[in-house]
Amino acid sequence: MATPKRRKIETSEGSRPMSAFALRQQLLSGSPSLSPADQPEPAPGSPVSTPTPNGRSPARARASKRAVGAESTPKSAQDQVAGTGNEVAAPDNASSQAIDPSNAQIESEKNMPQQFSTFRPNKSNSRRHAGGVLELSLKDSERFLVLGSYGIRVISGEVTVAGANIRSADGMKWVHAPHCHGIPVVRCSDETSLELHPHPQAASLRKLERLSPLFRSLWHEPEESRSSKKRATVDTYRIICTSDDAPKRALIQDLRSLPAWNKKLAGLAKVKQDQTLSVMLCGPKSSGKSTFGRILGNRLLTAPGAQRLTPRSVMVLDLDPGQPEYTPAGTISLAQVREPNLSPSFTHVATSEQSATIIRCHSIASVSPASDPELYLECALDLYHHYQNTCRGLPLIINTPGWILGTGLDLLTEMVSSFKPTEVIYMSEDGPKESVEGLQAVCKGIFTTLPSQQSEFTSRTAAHLRAMQALAYFHAKRSTPTQVTWDPAPLTTQPPLLVDYRSKNRGIFGIISYEYQPPAELLAETINGSILCLVETADVKAFDRLRGEASTSAVGGEMDVDGRDVSANLEDLVFRTPEGVPFIPNSDAQTLDPRYSQTLGLVLLRGIDTDSGALQLLTPIPLERIEAAKEAGNQLVLIHGKLDSPGWAYTEDLYYQSFSSSDVGKYDTVEVMDEDTDSDDSDKEPENPQLAGDVSGTPWIEVLQGHEKRPLPESEVDVLIIGAGPAGLMLALWLARLGVKTRIVDKRTAKIYSGQADGFQVRSLEILDSFGIAERVWKEANRMLEVSFWNPDENGTIHRSAKAVNTIPGLSRFTESVLHQGRIEQFFLDAIRDSYAADEEALGVERMVIPTSLEIDESKAEDPDAHPVTVTLRHLTEEEATPTQMLSNLSDGLFRSNLADDDVGDILDKSKSREARDEIVRAKYVVGCDGAHSWTRKTLGKDFEMKGETTDAIWGVMDIVPITDFPDIRFRTVIHSPYGAVMIIPRENRMVRLYIQLKEVSAGGGRVDRSQITPDFIFKSAQKIFSPYKLEYHYCDWWTAYQIGQRTGDHFSKHNRVFLAGDAVHTHSPKAGQGMNISMQDSYNLGWKIGLVCKNILPRDVLSTYELERKKIAKDLIAFDGKFSKLFSGRPAKDIMDETGVSSEEFQKAFHTSRMFTTGVGVNYQPTVLVAKNPDEDSEASHSLKRSEAKSTQELATNCKLGQRFPSYKVIRQSDARLWELHHKIPSNGRFRLIVFGGDISQPARRDKVNALGASLASYLPQLPTIKLSPGSDPHGGMKFKTDADPSVVDVLLVHTAPRDEIEVLKDVHEMYHPFDSKLGWDYDKVFVDGETFYEEPQKAYEKYGIGEEGAVVGLRPDGYVGLVTSVGEDGLREIQRWFGGIFQRA
Repeated sequence: MATPKRRKIETSEGSRPMSAFALRQQLLSGSPSLSPADQPEPAPGSPVSTPTPNGRSPARARASKRAVGAESTPKSAQDQVAGTGNEVAAPDNASSQAIDPSNAQIESEKNMPQQFSTFRPNKSNSRRHAGGVLELSLKDSERFLVLGSYGIRVISGEVTVAGANIRSADGMKWVHAPHCHGIPVVRCSDETSLELHPHPQAASLRKLERLSPLFRSLWHEPEESRSSKKRATVDTYRIICTSDDAPKRALIQDLRSLPAWNKKLAGLAKVKQDQTLSVMLCGPKSSGKSTFGRILGNRLLTAPGAQRLTPRSVMVLDLDPGQPEYTPAGTISLAQVREPNLSPSFTHVATSEQSATIIRCHSIASVSPASDPELYLECALDLYHHYQNTCRGLPLIINTPGWILGTGLDLLTEMVSSFKPTEVIYMSEDGPKESVEGLQAVCKGIFTTLPSQQSEFTSRTAAHLRAMQALAYFHAKRSTPTQVTWDPAPLTTQPPLLVDYRSKNRGIFGIISYEYQPPAELLAETINGSILCLVETADVKAFDRLRGEASTSAVGGEMDVDGRDVSANLEDLVFRTPEGVPFIPNSDAQTLDPRYSQTLGLVLLRGIDTDSGALQLLTPIPLERIEAAKEAGNQLVLIHGKLDSPGWAYTEDLYYQSFSSSDVGKYDTVEVMDEDTDSDDSDKEPENPQLAGDVSGTPWIEVLQGHEKRPLPESEVDVLIIGAGPAGLMLALWLARLGVKTRIVDKRTAKIYSGQADGFQVRSLEILDSFGIAERVWKEANRMLEVSFWNPDENGTIHRSAKAVNTIPGLSRFTESVLHQGRIEQFFLDAIRDSYAADEEALGVERMVIPTSLEIDESKAEDPDAHPVTVTLRHLTEEEATPTQMLSNLSDGLFRSNLADDDVGDILDKSKSREARDEIVRAKYVVGCDGAHSWTRKTLGKDFEMKGETTDAIWGVMDIVPITDFPDIRFRTVIHSPYGAVMIIPRENRMVRLYIQLKEVSAGGGRVDRSQITPDFIFKSAQKIFSPYKLEYHYCDWWTAYQIGQRTGDHFSKHNRVFLAGDAVHTHSPKAGQGMNISMQDSYNLGWKIGLVCKNILPRDVLSTYELERKKIAKDLIAFDGKFSKLFSGRPAKDIMDETGVSSEEFQKAFHTSRMFTTGVGVNYQPTVLVAKNPDEDSEASHSLKRSEAKSTQELATNCKLGQRFPSYKVIRQSDARLWELHHKIPSNGRFRLIVFGGDISQPARRDKVNALGASLASYLPQLPTIKLSPGSDPHGGMKFKTDADPSVVDVLLVHTAPRDEIEVLKDVHEMYHPFDSKLGWDYDKVFVDGETFYEEPQKAYEKYGIGEEGAVVGLRPDGYVGLVTSVGEDGLREIQRWFGGIFQRA
């Protein structure tokens, strides 16, 4: 995006190309001549002569460099006017002088006034009539500019205005032509007579300058200079012959159509009767898409003779929410246009039904599709679907935003594929090449590139124009059903629409926040004084996403609601703020379904009357339209999003009061920036401090003197998570389940949508299953069951040398699976939302937020109730948060690779150039899950730097749908060839991931040249390795490259207040599939510890076990990855005598022996208070942390290894004979477990022993803390009802081996194993049997756990790792008490 800047205005002129009208006539007549017409108009994009004024505004001195005209100018044409009014007289030879190119060049060199018109009114060719009507007689090929507002009626002949051909039969056409846009040129080809009429709405439009400087000096003369009100109503336009006729400090540009445009327009205007024209316009910002589309629409509407449309309509699918034509900013729409568009958008944003009808409109609640690309695409597809259903056969013009890189290009290609336009026009001949090629690849029709429209200067930025459009929209009044005028009174003087929000039959169903979800207590304050979208929902299905229900992805698809009365519980979605304002919680940033909703328009919430329970709304939406929606039984919803702040509304009173001031004329200019700058703040300028008088009567304004600012907002939180990748989201899910007050921030705009990590090891799947997520992963993922090894033979040709199982059979109920990171992130977000009750505000990711400082108050570090960590957070703009990617037609992941530099510094530098929105957060704990370039780690200092080694080896990665004859393409495959190595990972949706050794690229001991690495380069390397097999692809979903290296940190936390997890503290190569898995397991280890400490269930010193346990795993990972990477990258051995090469047998052996580690099942934690095992049982047991006083008896359960994860086998629930995975009864909800393997309790002695233990536990456990369980704490059991009291932090299960029919739960086992609740009765979900069932073979769980008939008690930590193994009996009870005593006694 361009940086706001001023451009130097040159003084040279070039020859003018052929006029649009002349070229059209030649093309239509089949003339081969395309030579330019001999007219002295500057070439498109050529610099123009612009005199510099002598006087300057003290408020905007620099703006004078851009002005046209001066305080003292040469005698202009207007001084030679014969008669009154706007006609401009000139000498009889003026026309011949004007059309002489040589004279024009000489005048340019002498800095003479610029010529805009070849027609100059005089006594012989113009005549003025009553009422300000000017009759003109034009000769062949004359042209002229008219500044202002006017009507044009052709008496004889034909003229062209902005592409529209106007004839005598067409009647009056109305034009608004301010100089902030290109001014339409009036052209003729033959002798023509026409009339110019004053515009009846000109006066009300001009009066908007009283409310904002943005509307000042746009027309032919400021309003206040006219002494006669009657004169102002007829004097609404002026013919501009030269720059001397223009207003002072005005920038005059005529609306130009380039020769290449004219040729294309002429071809498109030849509409065949049997073909429906659909044109999609794409290209960079400010390339002329809107202008070209407007000219094309005008030509189609006014085509001559048989080419004229029947019916006379053109459909416009306006998909640019930043600069829409017929609807306000933040919306996209489908409009049926019946009349030529001859005015800027701010004059018809509240359009009349006569000229254009809005068929359907959607709000994305943002001026950029980057805020929610998925919603934007859904809305666009829905609008196109309505075009197909209601307007098929009418020509369609599709205008798109200027976002042509990265995700923007993905959106464009998806729309081209879905819309299948007959023409795709790319409005730039300067690329980027990747954008052009990407669009060409999906275009099935005609693809054309045209030159951009060159704008040498502009008087309003994009932000200015949006503010003007918004102001005009809210001041629009429908004087008649077909006419719109503007009310110049400030909005504070206009009575608002009072909308009840408190009663049962309220006018607004509720408020929904897209993007950021404010807390309920701050919602009213957040939305008060802001612009909201008024949305009508035509079906209750519109709310399904907010219910968490799935909907079909195809536009127009049917949804299965299982016959439920969904309207009956629609009110269940609605909650109330403390003021009683209804809102629908939306922490997961869901949206209404656009298939069942549409936007009626925008409203400005002027105030909230809490006494009467009414919202005070200002809106130009016709009241009858709102009433029609209510009468139809539809719900009305207000959407709060990221629309521009209505700063213009806050300052209207100030400017209105000061308008009559004698100083106003001095400060009527606006600072000029590049019009393609969306991020500038100049929409708030100019501001004149001298005009800031007493504004105490203005309800929206607080005047700040100089740089006076409010202090930064402050808040407290238990845990602040920095980074919302898998590690951060795993931690957030733990804390949500434990009810800990948490915030999670991320610097990027959105979650991952493609690529990145994709491998799920079996332990990770078991962990996800403990949260209820694994089933979704298991359903969508591809499962890798076997691995294939390929090596070169004696001739160097690759062949399959071996095949083996990928995961050790019986190790887990899961196998290694593959699914891209974006899906697991979505599953995490859904699970976090499910961890809250319906009336609770759910934790959500705060995106585009970056920390800028972090401090720890060491004096409070050991105070468990203190918030000693202070972090300053900065809220970014979309431009700042969006990474710059090298390519854009593919999903380029290189910016996240270790080849890319850290961009945090660049982001912070960008944000310094604006008034950043910062806040201060005081936290008990901060966890940095912010990746390999971790800002958190760097902020903690040199002691936290990661250490390790980096090789020169570079590997590329591609996610493609392969077209190949390689036989093992759907197996996990390792290929070693003379050209390098490849690992094949079969993915979901027929994709595969290729890890490709790039032998031709090397870091050479330093940083690699990233420009060498492209998808084409990576793929050609793969093709060599696959040879002699063929390898091609059509679809590439993602690609990246990385440098092999292994690094880890010595410290994982500072003062046990700031922690590092995942890639923030250890990095390695991705081929072993450990990155995401180890990262998630880091935060899984940490999450329950921090959570229970925050809940005062565990003491703070338990947090020290995080570094002890996970640092060993990180070091083991680094050692494994270093060895594995060298084997992988090594040259294949030529024969048995080749000692430097890597033999197939050596690689396979390393692969098989590492599987316990790579599956995550082999993790073994050291002895601490959490793991009661002897130091001699673990070689890594030397550490200073306190150990448990309990003594375990490992031989009682030989396969329940102390310090390792508790395996899962199926057991039968005693109460109903249903088989259960035992893991499903120990979900991740913060509770410790005692699993009592009681043996055959049908034997009285054994039963008595088990019941005695139960009685002792029933007496002991109430001494331990209780824990409040969240709604998602039992994801497999489905328990939705609240117990009468919070349960103990220790849960007890019984697994016995007695014949099932011989045991009655209520009769034979102690109540400890089936506790009673006064609300829910007995708990039948605690007693299980390892025995026989009618439906499956005996599972033999005791045998698999290594437990004999004497039984055992296995104590589990909240993360499912074994902490204690002891006996069933008094000795076991004593060890249980010692174990828990060491854990809880200091809490």
